[in-house]
Amino acid sequence: MQRLIVRPTSSVLRYRGAGVDPLLAGRDLSVNYIVDGSLRRVGDRLRVTAQLFHVREGVTRWSEQFDEDSTDVLHIEDSISEQVANALLPQLSRDEATTTIRSAARTALKRSNLYLRGRYYWNSYTESGLARALECYNHAIELDPQYALAYTGIADY
Repeated sequence: MQRLIVRPTSSVLRYRGAGVDPLLAGRDLSVNYIVDGSLRRVGDRLRVTAQLFHVREGVTRWSEQFDEDSTDVLHIEDSISEQVANALLPQLSRDEATTTIRSAARTALKRSNLYLRGRYYWNSYTESGLARALECYNHAIELDPQYALAYTGIADY
């Protein structure tokens, strides 16, 4: 994960209680994801249910139920926090990876279009066309310094 920012407890306390829509809270807080949960106690057992919502898409990306003995409250808190973090981080990392892949695909499309445009200008065999071709190749290299076809275009120039 490149970046994970957690809002302070003081900024989310106003959303505490039954009937609060976590997606509306997420929009109010200007966050991408929000974790919501519930706690139930039956005898000496605690059941915590947690959900990760993607705020913009308005969908649940993950949910899990955790059952713990309620003998040591601090241990329960640590245990559940650790389990939630372990479950959330792969999900958030997967979303970040998808975004990175989409960004790389857009860059690849731009550099390919620049190369093809450069070839178009190169094939004009005019002084201005060749100069524009060189500009296109150089711009493609700015987007991706390892794009070999752009270097080939420069070599042809």
